[in-house]
Amino acid sequence: MRLSSLLALFLLPVASASASIELSFSFQPSTTEDSYGLVGSTFTYTMITASDVYFENANGDPSLALASVQLTIENSSGGLDGTYDLQLAESFPVIVVFAGGGYLPIQAPSAFPTWTTEEGITITSGLGLLDSLGKTVLPGDIAVASDFDGLGVFTWPFTFEANDSGAVSYDASSATLSAAPYSAAVPEPATYAALGGLAALGLVAWRRRQQR
Repeated sequence: MRLSSLLALFLLPVASASASIELSFSFQPSTTEDSYGLVGSTFTYTMITASDVYFENANGDPSLALASVQLTIENSSGGLDGTYDLQLAESFPVIVVFAGGGYLPIQAPSAFPTWTTEEGITITSGLGLLDSLGKTVLPGDIAVASDFDGLGVFTWPFTFEANDSGAVSYDASSATLSAAPYSAAVPEPATYAALGGLAALGLVAWRRRQQR
């Protein structure tokens, strides 16, 4: 193998993912009939946008598509602590932004999608209503994490069911949204070090073959 080809093999650029935003908020559920032991626990929803570009939804509102939604439950008394990947039967929801605020998130045509997990949990909830961004955004604009960070979230009541044991209705306390840029394609420093080590070993082997 020629030296130029060898170096090109190890110095290929790392593909970067399109920019995304991580959004999260936490709240405490409450109910008068807590058969799942969730009163006193903390629910944290974490959402990763598919990109940072607003698109126009069917109603003409600027929206952000979501790539993933996770629920983390902590301090439950019913053995339900853990982090769960939330899935929808039809299509993934979006964050809809409009002049007076935003929905976080919804699934057209229903504002209250039903989420399921591999562990047998079912939740029906639209998650929340956002305070106003304080600015006008249009389809094609770039979303900025700082626009969302610190916004109030009016959380809707939700139903919770685990292992077909019956749905229970819960209220949710108010919450504050946290937002930050997100990128899953940035290699750790150790990755760069490993690539450098492989390149050095390859160079030594190439030199030995050239000396024979």
